[in-house]
Amino acid sequence: MKLFFFLSICAWAQLEQPRIGVMLDSSGVARPIFGVSASVTRGDALVNGVTSMACARRTCAAKTAHAIVTWDASRQTTQPAPDAPALFAFSKDAVYIYCAGQLTRNGESVPLNVTGEILAMRFAAGAFEFAVRRDDGVWIVRDNDVAIAAIADATGPVILLRGGLLFGSGDETVLRRADASEVRFPIHADAFIAMGEGYVQIRSGSASYALRIATETVFQLPEAP
Repeated sequence: MKLFFFLSICAWAQLEQPRIGVMLDSSGVARPIFGVSASVTRGDALVNGVTSMACARRTCAAKTAHAIVTWDASRQTTQPAPDAPALFAFSKDAVYIYCAGQLTRNGESVPLNVTGEILAMRFAAGAFEFAVRRDDGVWIVRDNDVAIAAIADATGPVILLRGGLLFGSGDETVLRRADASEVRFPIHADAFIAMGEGYVQIRSGSASYALRIATETVFQLPEAP
C-alpha cells in the first residue's frame, strides 16, 4: 500500500498539467485534479477510505477510519486516530487537527476552550478562529469563546477561508467576503473540502463541484464512474 501511495505521489509531482488540487470522491478516495475549469481530469488514487480531508498548497491531511494521513509531494506520515470525524487547519510550519474533542499541532496537544459544535477552523494572524454551532446560531469565535462574528444564515456546513467564509444556507452555497459582500450559488451543500490554494470542493448529493474563490466560478468535478 505504501509503495502504491508513493508511486502516486511521484506521478502527481511530475505531471506538467496545471494542478487544481485534491478532491474527495463519493467513494471516499482522495484524487488529484488537473486541468482548467473548462476541462479537468482525475489522477490516480492517493488515499482510500477517507472520511474527511483538507489541503493547503501542496500539503494535505486526510482522516480514515482509524488514522490520520498527511502528505506532500515527497513524503507521507500516518498516525493512529479515534474513529471520529476530523477537521484540519494549516499554518506555515504546522498541521492542526481537531478530532474527538482534541486539538493537536503536529501531533502535540493544544489547549482548547471553545463551546458548541465545531464546524470549521482556521489559523490566521497568529490566532485560531472557529466556526461553532450553538443553540443560538452559528458563530465565529476565538479561543476562550470570544465571539467575533455571527453567521446568521448558516444552516449547513461552514468553511473558514482566508479573507472570508463559505457556508450552506438552505439550498444555496454562500461565499461571504471580509467586507460582508456575498455571492450565492444555487447548490445545496452537504460538505466543503479545501482542495488546495484557492479552490473548495462542494459535495452535493452524489455530485461534486469546485469553487474557485478568486473568480467566484463553479464547475463540476468528475466523480468515479
